[in-house]
Amino acid sequence: MLVPLPPRKYEHLKINSINKSKIEDLFVFLVRRLMFSGHHKEYLTHNQISYLVFNEKDSAHIKHIRNHYDTYFEYQGRKKRLNIEKVYEEHPHIWDLSTKKSTGFDIKDLIEAVNDEIKETKLNQAKKYIEIGQIVYISSLGNIHIYSAKIYLEEDTQINLVEGSQIRMINKDRQPYYITILDFNLKEEIISFQINSLINCSNARVQVMNLGILYKLKEKLENLEKNDFPIWKLVNNVDFPNKLNFQMDIWDQGLDATQKDALVNALNNDISYIWGPPGTGKSHTLARLLLNLYNSGEKTVVCATANIAVDGLLEKTIDLLRNEYFPKSNIDVLKERKIIRLGYSQSDAIRDTKEIKFENENLSYLSYEIQRCTSEINNLKESANNDSSAKILELKSKRDNLKRAYEKASKSLLLDSNLIFLTASKLLFEDILQNIDIHNIVIDEGSMMSLPSLLSISTNIKRRIIISGDFKQLGPIAISKSSHAKKWLHKDLFSILGDDDNIIQHKSVSMLKHQRRSAAMIADLINEPFYQGLLQTIESQKHYNAIGLPPSNGNIAFIQLDETNNNKVSYSKSKSKYNSLSRKVVMDLVKKIISTNPEITSIGIISPYRQQVIDYKKDLENLPSKLYEIKAGTIHTFQGSEADIIIWDITDAMNDSIGTLYRENTGERIVNVAISRAISKLIIVGNKRLFNECKGRDSVSFRIKQIISKAYNESIND
Repeated sequence: MLVPLPPRKYEHLKINSINKSKIEDLFVFLVRRLMFSGHHKEYLTHNQISYLVFNEKDSAHIKHIRNHYDTYFEYQGRKKRLNIEKVYEEHPHIWDLSTKKSTGFDIKDLIEAVNDEIKETKLNQAKKYIEIGQIVYISSLGNIHIYSAKIYLEEDTQINLVEGSQIRMINKDRQPYYITILDFNLKEEIISFQINSLINCSNARVQVMNLGILYKLKEKLENLEKNDFPIWKLVNNVDFPNKLNFQMDIWDQGLDATQKDALVNALNNDISYIWGPPGTGKSHTLARLLLNLYNSGEKTVVCATANIAVDGLLEKTIDLLRNEYFPKSNIDVLKERKIIRLGYSQSDAIRDTKEIKFENENLSYLSYEIQRCTSEINNLKESANNDSSAKILELKSKRDNLKRAYEKASKSLLLDSNLIFLTASKLLFEDILQNIDIHNIVIDEGSMMSLPSLLSISTNIKRRIIISGDFKQLGPIAISKSSHAKKWLHKDLFSILGDDDNIIQHKSVSMLKHQRRSAAMIADLINEPFYQGLLQTIESQKHYNAIGLPPSNGNIAFIQLDETNNNKVSYSKSKSKYNSLSRKVVMDLVKKIISTNPEITSIGIISPYRQQVIDYKKDLENLPSKLYEIKAGTIHTFQGSEADIIIWDITDAMNDSIGTLYRENTGERIVNVAISRAISKLIIVGNKRLFNECKGRDSVSFRIKQIISKAYNESIND
C-alpha cells in the first residue's frame, strides 16, 4: 500500500542541492516535487511538468528522466503522469526524507537487490525462449553428454547464461529437456551444455530464464558470516589497503614501469585494483602476478565472469611458463601439476596441455547432479504446490549426500593445487572451495562483476583480493531497474571506491598507462575523455598496416551520411534497429578494401544493434573469398577483441530518437569499446550531427559528442 509523503511545503527542495549529472538524483527530485505539490495524480503536459518541477519551460531534465524512467509514466494523449504505485514499490527510498547519509553496510540491501532481479527475471523472461541451430555432439563423461549449438539472438537486450545454470530446452516435437549450461561464448554466439541423456534433434529452443544463479547468490548472501578477512574491509569502506610483506623476490621480467608498480602493489597489499585500459597489457601483467603468487606457495583462485576470459588468462600463464625463464629453484612449474582448470574449457591449447589438471569424470557427474537437484528444488518451491514439501525434503537429502561425495572426491585434487582457474559462477556453485584455505583471489574483468557476486565468493579469502579490469568499458548485466538493483547490481567492483576521481586517486589502484594496441591518433580519441590524458602510446609497425587503404590515407576516417530518404533507421520484429543505407555503404567499402589489399589481416564491423549485425553476417557469407578475417558483431561481442580495421556503423539516423544504448554512462562505455578495438584504422559511418541535434540528444554525454566531432575533424584534415 502506498504511503503518502507528509504534507509540507516543497520549496526547500532546490534543484541546486542535487547532483544534476546523476539521473537517479533527478528522478528522485521530480517524484518528490510532484508529490509535495499535490500534482502527482494529474495528467500533465511536458511544459507543465517542467514548470512545476524545474521552474523552466521545456526542461532538458524532464527529457533526461524520461529516457531512463519512461516505464514509470502513464500516458493520455500528449499528457503523462507518474505511476506512483510502481515508483513506491520499486523505489521506496524516495519516501525517506532523512538528510543523513548511511555510513554502514547493510547486507539486507544486497539481498533486496537480488530479490528484485529474481522478480524481474520471472516477469520478463520466464516465458521467453530463443532459437538454437544445429546441435553438435562434443563428447561424453560417463552418463553426462556434452553438446554445443549456435544461438540466434535477435533482441538488443543482453542475456546472461552463466556456467551452472540449468534451463529448459524444447525440440521441434515439443519434447522438453533440462540442460546445464557449461559455457556461453558471446563472441561466437555459441552455447555449450551437458545433459544426462543422448539427444537427437536438428534444432530447438532454449529458455532464457536464469534463476538458478540468482537463488544461489541469495542463499550465499543470507548465510554470510563476518570475519577479519579483506572482503569486509572493502565492503564496509574501512581504511585499506593494509600492507603485507611479500617474502619472495618479485619476478617482473618483461614488464614496463606501470606494470611493475601494479605487480608490486598487488603483492604487498591485502586489497588492490589493477586498472587496465585497452591495450595496456593487463593479461600480460596478471600472468606474471599469478606466477609470483604460485612461487610463494600460497593457494590462489583465479576467476572471471566468462569462460573465455578465464581461458585467456590461463593460456597467457602457460605461454609464459613455456617461452620464458621463470625462477623457481630450477623446477619446471608445469611438471609440478599444481595448476587446475575447473569447469568447461573450449580452448584446445589448454586441453592439450597435459600438465594442467581438470575435473575427472566422477566430479563432473556429481557437480551436474547437484545442480539438477537444486533446480528441481527451486522449481517445486515456485510451483506453490501443497504436495511438494515431501519431495523437496527428499531432494535436499539427496543433494546433501551428493555434496558430501563431491567434497570427498575433490578435496585432494584442490588441496594439492596452487592456482585454481574457474568462472565466478562455478566458484559460487562449488561449496567445497569454502572449506579450503585460500589465500588469494584474482578477479579479471572486474568491471563486469557486481559487489554481491564478489562478496559471495570472497568471504574465505585470507590474504589478498586483487581486482583487475577497466571501469570505462562494459559493466555488469542486470535487468531490474529498482533502486536497490541500480545501486548494487548495475555497478561494477570499481564503483566501491567512489566516483571517477576517487578511483583514480585511491591508493589501492594502479593504472597501466602504456597502450600498445591502437595507433596514437585512434587512442587520442578516448584518452582525454575517459582516461584523463594519462595513456601513452608505444608505437609499432602494426599501427601503419592499414595506412593508405580506403577510404582515406590516415588512421581515422569518417564517412558522413547526410539526411536523405534512404538514410533512416527501421525496426525488426524484435524491436532492434537497422539501417540499410549505412550497411550498403559499409559493405561497398569492405569490398573496396579487400580488392585493394586482399591480405589485410582482420576487419571488424561493429554496430550496437543486433538486427544490423544479423544483416551484416548474411552479407559477409556472400563475399567471394574467405582468405581474410572479417567479423561483424555487437559491441558486447567485441569486448576483448581487436582488428586491424574497425568499422563502427553508428546505425542511428535523424529520422528517429537516439537509441538507449548510446545514452548516459552505458553509451560512453559502448563508444569506448567500439573505438578501442581498432589497431591501425578506425572508420566511423554515420551522421556527425546526430548526437547534437537528434531527438534524445540531451541524454547523450558531452564526451561522446566531443569524440565524434574530433574524429570527423581528424578525417577532414587527413
